[in-house]
Amino acid sequence: MLTRHADVLSDRFVTLLYVGYSAQGDQLQTSATSRGWNFLRPTALLEALALYVFCFPDLVVLDATVERDLAEAVFFHLRSVDAPALLVLTEATTPGPWDGLPSPTVTVIPPVAHPDALLDLVANRVEPVA
Repeated sequence: MLTRHADVLSDRFVTLLYVGYSAQGDQLQTSATSRGWNFLRPTALLEALALYVFCFPDLVVLDATVERDLAEAVFFHLRSVDAPALLVLTEATTPGPWDGLPSPTVTVIPPVAHPDALLDLVANRVEPVA
C-alpha cells in the first residue's frame, strides 16, 4: 500500500516517480523520503506506466545514465499521453527522444553529485497548493 506524507517545502503531498537503476537513485530515494515525499521506484516498463496512471506523480524522473533503453521506452509512452512534468538525467552525448522539446514540459540535466541539489530542482517544479 502506498502512503503519502506532507512535504515540508510546499506543505502538500509530493509523489516522485523515479525510473532507473543507478546508485544515484538510491541516494535520491533516501533524500526524498527524508523530506517526507512519496518515492515510487518501478523496475520495469509496465510497472512504471501503471504507477504513472494510478498514482498521479507530481514529477517523473527518468534516469538514462544506466538504463537508457528503459528511460526512452517510458519517455515515449508518457509523452504519448502528454505527461506534463518529465525530468531526464543523462550524460549521453548521443541525441535522445527528449532533445528539443519545450522546457516547461521536459527538463534534461546531467546527473548531479548530491541528491539534495536534484530535489531542490524538483521542489521548484512542483507547485504548492494554495
